[in-house]
Amino acid sequence: MRAIAITLALALAQSSAPSQAPQFEVASVRPSSEQGVSPGLGLHIDGSQVRITNLSLKTYVGLAFGLRPQQIEGPDWLGQPRFDVAAKMPDGASPDQAPAMLRALLADRFHMTSHRETRQLPVFALTVAKEGFALHPV
Repeated sequence: MRAIAITLALALAQSSAPSQAPQFEVASVRPSSEQGVSPGLGLHIDGSQVRITNLSLKTYVGLAFGLRPQQIEGPDWLGQPRFDVAAKMPDGASPDQAPAMLRALLADRFHMTSHRETRQLPVFALTVAKEGFALHPV
């Protein structure tokens, strides 16, 4: 079975997102308060306003690239600190463009770089035994 993994590295030199990539007009990134899980946890888009609360960087990467947590590799601390993002999308932008804007925000504010790679991983198959099916309906 093939799996796609993203390996993350924080760049030491400042990198800029490509100019043709959609970007938020204005964005604020702050550490989340340490008061536990808030009831508004997650991603909320209301018109042009985007609010993402109490998520780890690993979750932000998953949202930005459309990946599951087990497909993302990086340092252990990637899942620890939590951040809140408040942003405004440009006029005429659709919610479908939010992941691309989030990728640009990660590159700009966290100096994140990434690459995709394909790996061969072990797979287990659940099949019927040679003697046949042994379970009977109740």
